[in-house]
Amino acid sequence: MPAEPVSHETLTKYCDEICGDVVGDNEYDHEASTKWNGAIIEKLLAKLREETKSYKFITYATLIDTSAAGPSGIRTSSGSYLNPEKDGVWNYKWDKGSNVSAIISVAWIYSTQA
Repeated sequence: MPAEPVSHETLTKYCDEICGDVVGDNEYDHEASTKWNGAIIEKLLAKLREETKSYKFITYATLIDTSAAGPSGIRTSSGSYLNPEKDGVWNYKWDKGSNVSAIISVAWIYSTQA
């Protein structure tokens, strides 16, 4: 199990707060989704950098329009070669919006340079 520079509970809290602030109960808007994605990533990276300077972070955000009839389908995958003792990845689905869900991924890589 890799070291966690930020606990899963804290990551969940950050994602809930940030997605709630950025997307909230807005209806899905394709034009706005680019700005929403950028804001989610920017705000999450800022929070992560406040937590620790010993890790580099990579974040991904995917917004999904869930307003269409029937379940929306999405499959996302990633791969990496990491140090299992120091590096890791965490994924989260935020689905508290009216018709927008978000998939957030955070990867951390230990760095000796702060």
